[in-house]
Amino acid sequence: MYYRVLSISSILKLHHLNFRLDVSSIVVAMLLTVFISSSCLAQEQEIEEVIIQADETDRLENDLVSASLLTGEKLADAGIENVEDVAAYVPNLVLTETDTGTNIVIRGIGAGVNQGFDQSVGLYVDGVPLPRSQMARSPFLDLANVQVLRGPQYVLDGNYSIAGSVHLTTEQATDEFTTGFDFNYIPSQNDQKFLLTTGIPLGSKAGIRLAIQDQRSDGYIRNVTRDEDGPARDQTLVRLVVGWEPTDNLSLKFKTEFGRFDTRGRQIELINDDPTPEINATAIVDGDLIERGVRAPGGGARLVQPFWDDTFFAFRPKRILYDIGDLRTSAPAVGQDFLFAGYSFTERLEQNYLDGIEDFDAGLTDIPVSLADIPAGLTDTTQDFRRGANADEFSNNDSLNITLNAKWNIGDSELSLTTSYIDYEVDENIDGDFTAAPLFEVSQFEEYDQSFHRIDYVSPQGGFVEVRAGASYLDSNLFFTDRFDPDVAEPDSLDINDILAFSDIAAVGERALEFNPAFPFSNYFGRFTDNNGSLFVRAFEVFRPSREFSQDNQIAAAFLQTKFNFADNLRATLGVRYTRSKKTAVRDLAPLLFTGELLDFTQFATGSEEEAGAIELLERVNAAFSRSFNIQAHTNRLGTLADGTPLIDELGDTARSALDDTRTEEQFLPSLSVEWDVNSDLTLLASVRLANKLGGFDARANTAPVVPDNQGLFPGTFEFEDENATTFELGTKWFHAFGEFNATWFFTEFENLQVSRSDGRFGFGVDNAGVAHVQGVEVEGLLQLTDNFDINYSLAYIDFEFQEFLRGTCSLNRRPDNFFVTSESIPELTNTFLPIIFDGARAPTPNASGLRHLGNVNPTEGTELSRASEFNETRFGSGAFCDFAGQTNQFVAQRQGTVTFNYRHQIAGTSAQIKSALDVIYNSGYQTTVSQEEAVAQPEYVQLNGRLALAHADQLWELALTGENLTNEGIISFAAEVPIALRIQGANSFYGFVRPPRSIGLNFRYNIF
Repeated sequence: MYYRVLSISSILKLHHLNFRLDVSSIVVAMLLTVFISSSCLAQEQEIEEVIIQADETDRLENDLVSASLLTGEKLADAGIENVEDVAAYVPNLVLTETDTGTNIVIRGIGAGVNQGFDQSVGLYVDGVPLPRSQMARSPFLDLANVQVLRGPQYVLDGNYSIAGSVHLTTEQATDEFTTGFDFNYIPSQNDQKFLLTTGIPLGSKAGIRLAIQDQRSDGYIRNVTRDEDGPARDQTLVRLVVGWEPTDNLSLKFKTEFGRFDTRGRQIELINDDPTPEINATAIVDGDLIERGVRAPGGGARLVQPFWDDTFFAFRPKRILYDIGDLRTSAPAVGQDFLFAGYSFTERLEQNYLDGIEDFDAGLTDIPVSLADIPAGLTDTTQDFRRGANADEFSNNDSLNITLNAKWNIGDSELSLTTSYIDYEVDENIDGDFTAAPLFEVSQFEEYDQSFHRIDYVSPQGGFVEVRAGASYLDSNLFFTDRFDPDVAEPDSLDINDILAFSDIAAVGERALEFNPAFPFSNYFGRFTDNNGSLFVRAFEVFRPSREFSQDNQIAAAFLQTKFNFADNLRATLGVRYTRSKKTAVRDLAPLLFTGELLDFTQFATGSEEEAGAIELLERVNAAFSRSFNIQAHTNRLGTLADGTPLIDELGDTARSALDDTRTEEQFLPSLSVEWDVNSDLTLLASVRLANKLGGFDARANTAPVVPDNQGLFPGTFEFEDENATTFELGTKWFHAFGEFNATWFFTEFENLQVSRSDGRFGFGVDNAGVAHVQGVEVEGLLQLTDNFDINYSLAYIDFEFQEFLRGTCSLNRRPDNFFVTSESIPELTNTFLPIIFDGARAPTPNASGLRHLGNVNPTEGTELSRASEFNETRFGSGAFCDFAGQTNQFVAQRQGTVTFNYRHQIAGTSAQIKSALDVIYNSGYQTTVSQEEAVAQPEYVQLNGRLALAHADQLWELALTGENLTNEGIISFAAEVPIALRIQGANSFYGFVRPPRSIGLNFRYNIF
């Protein structure tokens, strides 16, 4: 079925467009002048073909208002290579890569970064769901179109589409011989992409279409530390489609696709790095000069009242160690140097190198350090398409997709069947500290497979009742593992006697204070740990935390959608869907030796000193990871002692068994829409839709939901609950003399919104966010002003507001609003929110000198903990959170859109024509981080993309000059805190994923029909 397709457009209100008079805008003005001067629309050749498998684009015409569709031609012309590129053209759609995953969002609602999430925005290829976020990274290959359906699509698309869905339709086999190639080249990135397509008829009833795509690119970010560019891409995709129409009533389509898309380096930069606040070192109290004490990790000196300030109120409840002293200069005491005050994160790292140089020059160390050892790019925190990263970063992806589609016309009814098998593997290495210094790396591996089956029935159309019904079944298996590798000095050997030799712990501590440029993290960490901290450094030398997560999932569903045609101009559609799901998951986090092996306890004699020493070692290792990185061992992999006793039973509060559980859920939800044709050109629509996204299991949290008091742990999560949505929409479709106008007003209430938030140290967990309201207006349209000049436009306004969300991730300098307690020691407070008191907290206690100070507070005295808690009660087993009620969400741009100008001009006396297009993309700005840190919010921007081509009138060939981001906007798609900087040092440091700068390229196509 063919009909006019809207290419995507944007909000354009003149007072929002602030064009700058630079080289880019002059070039654009010249292009626009050429475009407007074009005079007549070229006639396109229509290719007769047999469509082996029809698509579902009729949903855009007959069921939905708020929808956008990009044709295959638009995808190719605009250089759209993946879903993230599509998002630039579709208002209220966002897709961005993150440090450990992918976010895909519609109307401010997305699944967040966690391998345990089902998607909020469904991604479908030829009707088959791709429910893992990793699948959205796959490059496009030979697509007929991309459809973006905004708002819940629960009845037809199911569990994965509570916010909307994106449908990719691949090109079909035809009954004509065709061959074509498409070559793109962007010199600034050495980006070369070649697509070859071939269609071969097999008689009059069958055909083959083969598509092969190969891409090589150096990337657009210069890594000055490794002297290389990135992200460098090496991608090969192959698809074979076999179509067969054995009878006039039956058509079959068999598709097999293999993809390999590998990347070296990443499009990440440090974009903000503010210093840790300066600390007032002295004060006058009752006429006496006093010095501020340093809070050492194990207690130490206490802080007197004159030194309380806004920083203290914001940092203390979060247990940020900004006022730690420097062990390198003296023992913990009043007047000790403050290690972090006045330094940004990268400046503190650089100062470690400079101190090492000074010590070597003074003969205080035998480890040679020079200016040459300071990594290039270490303190570069400007968004300039340059970065510093020392790790060998890569992402290697392999995927397989085998799908069979069948359609059988039974009289005026239609029966269709879809069955498929999909799997993929991802192997990645990540620079976990996001700096040029070798601090720590994260390696992760993910594999997934699924089988999917669906059957659909469509009744005859045009009667009083039209029915569509179907059922589906999906069976999937996910395995995910990652490992955290701190760059601390490796031990000289793995001989068990060396590992258990606690006698040299003091020497370990001394080594930690002696700077080694090969292992700067040891010095950074060791300078603010006491003697017990030397054991922590030893633990990091020998052990690495390793996580495994596995999940099996079966989802069965059935749906019924019935349309009642009450009159020629009045229709109502009632839909219902039943879903049943079963999920079983296990999360296991264990300390491994740096070789990747477990320490074998069966080698020790029962009751021996060696056995006791090994147990003590593992207890200290677990304590080190708990207090430093909020990583709690919960595992079944540790094995047994020699006598068969489970080792986990001997480790006390420092470890617990792996987390595992099963969830079985059922949902039955309806939707209702009404359409009224006011006349032949104007239709009004109203709908109410209920939708659900199933609960599940947290794959990434580093701790258990309930943690012991004495380990310094921030509570994690494992199981999270269903997310529910109720959406109301009013819309119109209007076909007028100059084109088409579609508009939708929507309001959605989300309950138990599933969100990802920081755990206060190094990881992320999952929460249900209470209630959120989302409302707005979306408009799509086409203006055919002349035969050779048309304008496609799309605009969107959205208002997102959390109504209830007590567990928001606080930005660094914001005072938290409450503690969430999971302490086991006070059962009546477990899983309780305690509002935090800042004003009117308990008066400080006088010490021997008469100064009033904050000491160690007994949390059971002085206040009713059932209702409130004082800000200085930074109790273990609790986390500090911010109340996000009244705030917006990450990735929500209040106003956005695209306007596309299209012109064609036939060159007189020739078979050639000039084709031109200009895309104006507007975005009012959005929050890039889950903490909504204003320092790294993306500001308003206008991006221009253009294409100017000389082409054969019958599409035999085309040569084009292309331009993307002609205004050279700096666009951050996602940002997050540098973990060590923010939550330990108290420095407001962020990294961001950067979209490409201005790029000019060439495109050449040639087709043989």
